[in-house]
Amino acid sequence: MFGHTYQQISDSYNALGVMLESGVDLINLLSFQEKSGADRPMASRLLARVRSGAHLHTALRVEKFSGLEVSLIQAGEETGELAVVFKQLSQYYWERSAIDRNLKAALFKPLFLFSVALICVSLPPFVLGYISFPKFVFLTAVPIAVVIGLIATLFDLVWRATRNPGLDRWLDKKFNQLPLGQTLSGPIAEERFFVAFHICIKAGASLHTLFRTLDAVSQHPRLEGATRFLKSDAEAKGLAIALEKSGIFAPDQIAGIRTGESTGRLEQQLQIIVKEQRGQVEYRLKLFKEWAPRILYGAIGFFVALNMILIAVRK
Repeated sequence: MFGHTYQQISDSYNALGVMLESGVDLINLLSFQEKSGADRPMASRLLARVRSGAHLHTALRVEKFSGLEVSLIQAGEETGELAVVFKQLSQYYWERSAIDRNLKAALFKPLFLFSVALICVSLPPFVLGYISFPKFVFLTAVPIAVVIGLIATLFDLVWRATRNPGLDRWLDKKFNQLPLGQTLSGPIAEERFFVAFHICIKAGASLHTLFRTLDAVSQHPRLEGATRFLKSDAEAKGLAIALEKSGIFAPDQIAGIRTGESTGRLEQQLQIIVKEQRGQVEYRLKLFKEWAPRILYGAIGFFVALNMILIAVRK
């Protein structure tokens, strides 16, 4: 990726798109990234590979860029609309940066308040109680100390992830295994699918290029099967019928797509669908931001009540 954070990646792709529209060639684009980009060593390696005759998407795949970026940039190279792809990727990562900030805010603030409450409210009574009643207090003090250690580790990981894209991807993978991550991973995967669909249509990609791109970004189990069906059915019966039968699109979305095809505004209809999917992710984040503090505050109240009981027993 052209950066360590979603905002940096968005800024880099926007700059590349604007420069490419201005007539700057690919070699000079990568030279610009080498001189002023967020990841200059990576830009130098890309520049060397492109100068040796490699396609940009091939060089990006070697550098472990995401499947979404590699497949869409390959589509842009084939259609001659690489500037469009760059600017659309910039928009996508800018909106992902907003979602990422909301998610980290939803996790960080409640955990911070919880850890402060544990340290300032719960631990002092345990220390006082340990003096006169050590065995009973030890059974509850040790788990609390472990919880504080885990919270500190989480803070450290979140902080490091903002500067280490590899760690950020590892955290995303682990997060998707949690109940909240599984709740969000479906809408996020579907959003990525619709983003790829929309950008391919905007870049004028062929059906072959479109389905190759969708295969590369379909990382959700339901989407993988639907993409295979969409590909086989579209080649036989056409895109509109395949979209209706694939099970990916809701009935109202199918109606909008048919309207878009008949009026020549398919791109705008797909953009509406992308916004709907992003809205689902933001809605679930909003629910989490509302309920996470309540759960943590309830846990704080439990510890405070337990402390008062221990103090009463000690007296």
